[in-house]
Formats: sequence, C-alpha cells, structure tokens
Amino acid sequence: MTAWKISPAGVQRTLEKIPDDFKELQDALKEDSLESCFSGLEWGGAITAAVPKALYDIFDDHKDELSLIINSISAGMLGVGNATRAYQLGQQDMSGNFQREAISSAKTGDFSYFEKNGYKGD
Repeated sequence: MTAWKISPAGVQRTLEKIPDDFKELQDALKEDSLESCFSGLEWGGAITAAVPKALYDIFDDHKDELSLIINSISAGMLGVGNATRAYQLGQQDMSGNFQREAISSAKTGDFSYFEKNGYKGD
C-alpha cells in the first residue's frame, strides 16, 4: 500500500449509521419473525395457503446467502473500523491485515481475528 486517503471522521459517521438498520435486518431474519410473517398470511384461507410454505422454501433455499450477507455486514464494520483506527495510529500494514481478515470473516463467519487483534474502543 503506497497511499491511503482516509477521512476517519467520515468513516466514523458512516459506521454509526449502520447498526440500527443492521439490527433491524437481523431481527427480520430471525425464525420467530419469519413465522409471524407467515402466520399473518393465513387470513386468506385457500387463496393464501401456499404462500407461507413458498416463502419458507425461498428463505430455506437462500439461507447460506443470507448468512453471507449478515457476515459481510459484520465483517465490513469490523474491518473498516479497525483498519481506520490502525491508519490513525500509523499502522498501514495492520490496516491491510484488518481488511483482508474482513473478507475472510465474511466468507467463513469466523470473527476470532477481530476478537484477538481488534481495537476495543481505545
């Protein structure tokens, strides 16, 4: 890496906007939320009877992709936040490590690197 152009304040503002929407997405994808959505479709009797099963099948068929989306958002927040902090401390190599680990964490769901090496609010 030869040149980083990061506005830490801009990154912080962006990262602060993510958690509320992210939590809403996580909550919407929880099984009990989906079940209540499905049961709300039962009002139509025979007309809507197949809809809950069809929706369940879609979510079931795409659960890996949904997990990847959730992991990618989490990894992105951790990677960008930690890379920015490392940049502020003049640790460009560590900034790159955090970004690489974010990509790996998004794919695997393993966030242990950030638990061991991430900045903890300092």
